[in-house]
Amino acid sequence: MKKICFVALVMPLMLFSCQKEEGSETTTSGACTPLPATPDYGWELAYNNREVLSRITTSPFNNDELLISTAIVDDNSTDGNIYKYNLNSAELSLVAKESVSSTPQWNTNDQVVFTTAQSGFSLFYMNSDGSGLTQVPEYFNIFKPRWGIDNTKIYFDDFNLSFQCVEADLSGNRLDTLNCPYILGIDFFDDKECLIYYPIEGGQFSIYNFDTDTIRSTGDQLPDYPISWFEVNDDNPNQFVFENSMGVHIYDLSTLTYTTIADSCESKNYLCPTYNKDHSFVYAIEHQYFPITGEQSGLLMIEDYIVKISPNGGIVDRFRPLFD
Repeated sequence: MKKICFVALVMPLMLFSCQKEEGSETTTSGACTPLPATPDYGWELAYNNREVLSRITTSPFNNDELLISTAIVDDNSTDGNIYKYNLNSAELSLVAKESVSSTPQWNTNDQVVFTTAQSGFSLFYMNSDGSGLTQVPEYFNIFKPRWGIDNTKIYFDDFNLSFQCVEADLSGNRLDTLNCPYILGIDFFDDKECLIYYPIEGGQFSIYNFDTDTIRSTGDQLPDYPISWFEVNDDNPNQFVFENSMGVHIYDLSTLTYTTIADSCESKNYLCPTYNKDHSFVYAIEHQYFPITGEQSGLLMIEDYIVKISPNGGIVDRFRPLFD
């Protein structure tokens, strides 16, 4: 998040409509239709919408609001936007525009932190309505920023340091660096311990204690590495949700076991699972893949939705905001 062009990120509030799909009674035991054999060099992807879902995060204040980041896929654009979406009113409000490249994370001060590719993968934070945009200086080529417990610190993966995790204050001062290379994610159990994931260690999660500077493993290697997103259940520090190519899962640290709550397959996968405020549901992005036949044979159409998943397993609702 950086440079002069950061001014373009703030815009007046704009409202959009939203299309809601009927809730499905999908369970994790249902069969998934496989795609036919791929062409010689794989599928060429095509999107059903110009603006596609990229990442989501939920409100820390209620169960009815999401922040959605998108990507613009036409004309080789790298732009993306952030929207606030109200599940009850179906209002979609544009709060940040152009080149949003990371999952926006919402804190209990109603602030949002994110990065933007337009200014060298640098770091910004703002209020959730788009006001108060502020750049955190000094940092470029960083990924997956997260707020600390007290909202005064930001943690992120620093590409310049082989993806080590850096702790910084809002003025850009480096406070600490986890001495573990290739960390690709971090989330907190409390103000002393955090869950970290570093793929070079065979796909395992670990728990790091800032007070004692120690790392302990969460157990055996998790299935089907790699994993690209996870989130701790703040109400139950023995649990966290994660996704991989097999689906969305909840991991229990007390038993070192996981439960699958939504299945992926050849024609469907899930991204960015996140708990709602009271951890009664998990939201995720669902990509559905449909092969196109005839003259456009070899094209794979992608339709994307936000799905509401029961922690006990199964999709209970599905919807798709209309951005255009």
